[in-house]
Amino acid sequence: MNKFVARGVVAALIASFATSPAFAAATGGGLSNVENLLNGLVDLLTGGIARAIAIIALIFCGFLIAFGRGSTMIWSVLIGIVLVFSSAWIVDQIIA
Repeated sequence: MNKFVARGVVAALIASFATSPAFAAATGGGLSNVENLLNGLVDLLTGGIARAIAIIALIFCGFLIAFGRGSTMIWSVLIGIVLVFSSAWIVDQIIA
């Protein structure tokens, strides 16, 4: 099974390296590709999926409190959610 996984990973890497010049030529190349990739990653991590995960985490924390199992983990979850969703604003305030 490991040989098949390794071969699949190697094939995927070869395919991605073989097609990357085509993508660079189609989009103009340069650092704009990196910037677009990173902006897409930020949108993914702070978008709708992350919001749904944060809501589920808070619901889970609410159940823990309701059943008397609340601990310092709840504060860690809350601080983590605040940092994830306000990180872009914090960086904008530091840069500006």
